[in-house]
Amino acid sequence: MAEPAYKVTVRRGTDSVYWAGRSNSLIKSATPTDGRRASPRLDRDVHRNVTNRGRIEMMTAGRGLYSNNPVVRGALEEMSLLAGAVFIPQFAGVDREGYGATAESWLMEHDKVCDVAGWNYSMSQYRRQLVLSVLRDGDFGTLLTETPDGYPQLQTVPAHRIANSFIAYGGSTTLGIGYSSGFEIVSGGTFDGARIIDGVIINDYGSAIGYRVQDEASAIFYRDVPAASLFLSFIPEYSGQLRGFSQLACSTFLWQDIEESSELRLARAKLAASVGLIEKNETGTVDETRTTLESGYGIYNDTGLDSNRNTDALLQYRTERTDGVTNRYYKAGTGSSLEFLDNNNPTLNEREFESEMIRRGLAGLGWSYDFSLNPTGMGGQNGRVVVAKINRRIRQLQEMLLLPAIRRFDGFRLSKAAKLGLLPYSDEWFKWTYQTAAELTSDEKYSSDVALGEMRAGVRTARQVCGARGFDIDEVRAEKEREADLILTIAGRLSSKHGISIQQALSLISDPADNTSLTLTEPPPDTSATSEE
Repeated sequence: MAEPAYKVTVRRGTDSVYWAGRSNSLIKSATPTDGRRASPRLDRDVHRNVTNRGRIEMMTAGRGLYSNNPVVRGALEEMSLLAGAVFIPQFAGVDREGYGATAESWLMEHDKVCDVAGWNYSMSQYRRQLVLSVLRDGDFGTLLTETPDGYPQLQTVPAHRIANSFIAYGGSTTLGIGYSSGFEIVSGGTFDGARIIDGVIINDYGSAIGYRVQDEASAIFYRDVPAASLFLSFIPEYSGQLRGFSQLACSTFLWQDIEESSELRLARAKLAASVGLIEKNETGTVDETRTTLESGYGIYNDTGLDSNRNTDALLQYRTERTDGVTNRYYKAGTGSSLEFLDNNNPTLNEREFESEMIRRGLAGLGWSYDFSLNPTGMGGQNGRVVVAKINRRIRQLQEMLLLPAIRRFDGFRLSKAAKLGLLPYSDEWFKWTYQTAAELTSDEKYSSDVALGEMRAGVRTARQVCGARGFDIDEVRAEKEREADLILTIAGRLSSKHGISIQQALSLISDPADNTSLTLTEPPPDTSATSEE
């Protein structure tokens, strides 16, 4: 057996030789060039690459775009509604008819009053706000709370309320409020000595153990809430990330440029639309006789004379009106003419360029231009590809945002309800699944054929197929059982009443027009009168 051919261990005394042979020649981008913009150093933790103030700027820009840009608003609304429209809890334990049915019914009723903000903020609104806020603001806090008598509820905490404490500065007569540095040490209380970064209190391993929530009355006052009672929903993009960034951040400047250039083109189009006709004459000024003509004193006939037969008022052009339409005639060689303004604003190239920029902006959101704005190009294979991407994005939002948040809140309120005696105790109280809306499809028959084929081949289960269509397999099977029991009961009753087999009765129920298998025997003759004689 041959020994290894070479060693990679650097011996003492050969370090200088080893390091002298290193370079960046393998990959060109490893060495910056003067012909391109220099990239800043990003070899640090996320909270050092993006300050708390920078995150707030991204959140502010995201809220502004959502409020004022119709394309951004429409896309975010689509994503939040499709992801959170349906999220029905289904008990997955053994006692489904007992504890499961009772708990499901209680959750459905509690969804209506789950938020401390009042009746209008139901669970469906919470799901929508959660997805929308994460996409627009970056993250979204949920506080698990209760009424004085222990009834479970939640309180939503917007991203701007979770922040480091503000500091007061100024002299004896002037007092101002300013942002503190991004890093602090908690002084006093439960988290005394812990580090706080951008409103998140962490332990020695960088795990969130609490959050600093600002009070609305004054930015100086705050409350440090433990992570057991408040959790922050966001989509982590980097390891060790403590706060979420607006999903619009990578395209904020692009959206702002699109909006500003669109406003300028619109102003240009409005100006062009305000111009009806352009009159060219030798003086370059407004013809003063036009007012006279329009008032009725200079209406010319074919002889070139006005209505008063005044030849001195003869002009270089004539007009006549026929059925409300005015025709104007100019004398040749005078340099006078009328022409319509050729208004082609915006041009075809401008429209195509703006569409491409919007497509890039929506791609940064994980959304589709063809799905949201121009579905005319979604036919056939292209449409299936677009819809598949949309479904993947919706599943991502559900699995990364909605499912963890709702699982945690449901566990909290179910345990509180059992403690209050509103629900019975169960050893399987934590076993829950959630039924979401059906997946989108551009071709219902094609999707159905594929699903059935995959189920027959064994690559997908009936539960997966039903879930993709928005159904719960257990409910489907229970309903099929009830239907079968009802059909057999009716068939048995028909069989006894009419003297036919149960198979014939089932055939008549399934297809009343198909009575080929129905053979009725003649009833026996009535011999009661003969026997009496």
